[in-house]
Amino acid sequence: MPIYSVPSSLQTLQRIDQLEVGAAKYWELFYQRNGNRFFSDRHYLEKEVPDLVSGPLTLLEAGCGVGNAILPLLEANLQATAYACDFSPSAVEILRSHPMHKAGRVHAFVADLTADDLASNVPEASIDFCTLIFVLSAIDPSKMPQVLQNIGRTLKVGVGRVLVRDYAEGDLAQARLSKPTRQQQLGDNFFVRGDGTRAFYFSEEKLLELFRRSGFRCMDMHVHERQVENRAKALTMDRRWIQAVFIYTGREEEVAPGALHPELPACSDEWIGAPADDELGTDMLFSEADRPEEITEELDIEGLGHLVLRSISRIHRHTLTHTGLMHWESGPALARFILSNPSVFAGTRMLEVGCGSNPLVAFAALRHCRMAAASDGSPEALALMEANVGLNASLVVVERLRLRQLRWGDAVHVDALLQGLGHFDIVVGADVVYVEEAVPALFDSIARLLDPCRKVLVMLCHVTRRVSEQRVIDRAADVGLIPMQEAAGCLTQRTNLRLCPSLTLGVRG
Repeated sequence: MPIYSVPSSLQTLQRIDQLEVGAAKYWELFYQRNGNRFFSDRHYLEKEVPDLVSGPLTLLEAGCGVGNAILPLLEANLQATAYACDFSPSAVEILRSHPMHKAGRVHAFVADLTADDLASNVPEASIDFCTLIFVLSAIDPSKMPQVLQNIGRTLKVGVGRVLVRDYAEGDLAQARLSKPTRQQQLGDNFFVRGDGTRAFYFSEEKLLELFRRSGFRCMDMHVHERQVENRAKALTMDRRWIQAVFIYTGREEEVAPGALHPELPACSDEWIGAPADDELGTDMLFSEADRPEEITEELDIEGLGHLVLRSISRIHRHTLTHTGLMHWESGPALARFILSNPSVFAGTRMLEVGCGSNPLVAFAALRHCRMAAASDGSPEALALMEANVGLNASLVVVERLRLRQLRWGDAVHVDALLQGLGHFDIVVGADVVYVEEAVPALFDSIARLLDPCRKVLVMLCHVTRRVSEQRVIDRAADVGLIPMQEAAGCLTQRTNLRLCPSLTLGVRG
């Protein structure tokens, strides 16, 4: 039975105000009723974020409840100390009764994150890592920026990080609360449960925008999806939650220079963000004497949006030692293919080889993939790629994109990719097989980078030039890749563009 009646599917402002005023009361009733029996200790945090249990850290758990997150972390890291707060006095009292609190390793206190200044209990700029585990979703969206500003004052600028784990848009619980007959919706993605507590369901874009505007830069973000089976009721439930790590910079962030490509020198401030018409930023790549003609292209891709891309003119295609600064014809075709086949790419780790300076394929992948990496052998191409990513960063969650240098056949580059990002499920490439001499090295590198424990996929899109498609297939076969016949000859919108037969490693399937 609900604590109160819900008069309509979209609550009146008066009812929303009542829920806000009564928020502490509803959570207090929750902990009085459930004590420390409701939530399990969150031991997964130390495995998923090893930095939390490494070295002498000062931690803060905001919205600590009875300590299900902070206590396992302190047990795993004997050098760490912690502050913990919740606005339920009953929850805080339960935490204070724990031996770790009595030993002085954790200081627990009552606080409302939306109203009370944390600095009265936590020294400013003292926290290395703050956890927000299913906390933001319980707060009115209009007050979430206040919470992050409050937490920000406790974090070490440029060092302090926040780990967020919370409900994701599309979760089964949201679907249940959305039913019109239940009349529990407070606003977009915001609902009240039957016990009076509230729940907000985050999209990646919403969470990213919230933190960016509050002085944080995203270091990592992804959505977990899992099917949970209730055998007794013969039910399969789709659960979704979002997890991200943000670093506190103290200023509103766009796309941080060098964040996507730490191996290369960071781009200049002018290189990131919308430039003036006459400031294309390629001074860093060419001297005045040999600088090629610069152009700006605009593209509208269905399912992605309007992109502004910088490149060099086609007349310079054959005058440079590298080819990544112009945009090749197959990029849009491959991007459209990815966008129209979400079931193939959903939840995967994808690598693009020979990305050049065009983020179209990587952006399309970010609509579906868990993580995408774009690679090229040319540092100049990657610098321009990062600039184009910055120009169009509002279209996707670019923090899930990594830019890396990869010269095909270079064992050092391949090893660095494996050590930094691990193996990949899918490898794609647009117009990367136009020089026959380079094809064996390309497939040698691809073979090493594919996940050896899973069925994998390689997809190449190209304009037919002097390398025959059969020659490409033969080279792929040399490293164990075989063609998937059902995908062979898949024509794109332009008749002179072809998707090379998709290649999968049969011995791994």
